Amino acid sequence: KISKLIQIGLGVSFENGFPIFHKAYNGNISNIKILEDLMRTMAHRGISSIIMDRGFYSEANVTDLNKLKMKVIVGVKQSPGIKSNILSEIDRSKMYTAQNQIILKNTFVYAQEINFLFGKLIVIYNPKYEALKRDQMLADNATDNDVKYVGYSLIFHNTKLKPDAVVKKYFDKDIVERSFRTMKGDVQLHPIRLWLPQRINAHIKICYLSMCLLSL
Repeated sequence: KISKLIQIGLGVSFENGFPIFHKAYNGNISNIKILEDLMRTMAHRGISSIIMDRGFYSEANVTDLNKLKMKVIVGVKQSPGIKSNILSEIDRSKMYTAQNQIILKNTFVYAQEINFLFGKLIVIYNPKYEALKRDQMLADNATDNDVKYVGYSLIFHNTKLKPDAVVKKYFDKDIVERSFRTMKGDVQLHPIRLWLPQRINAHIKICYLSMCLLSL
């Protein structure tokens, strides 16, 4: 099944969602590998900053982006190392205060910033999400250890922005998700009866150009 899938790497501008570049990949390539390839395109286009979901994060990728002098805001997964070395040291009572509160569109979160690699790691605590997710997991027979860090998320960045600005920019990145919904809905990028690679790529190209016109 994977051999018949196609992934589309898409970059859009932050302000208005104008598509900057796209590239098609086979279905068996990871997001991390896709970013390794796309960062060359971004550097060639003169792109100086990027906001990415946590599926694209790896230490090697952000290091390479930093070498290209790009500003990066990217989500980070809760790896065992992150849990034991960082989350275990967080004092929630000090974090859960008014001075650390960040107001998002639909909720309140609390953030603490620490030095990490060549930039900063922002630890975000969402008490509302924790309450909902923890109860659900415990009802499904999860252990106390399984739910220990529920409600926490992480963002790495190498910018000069303050934590609240970084967090808001990261959670506003859904502009690219809305762009994909436009391609799948308005532009009709849906299951198509095309089998030859050149025709499939041509269809993707037409959808991409249509999206450019819609953005304009």
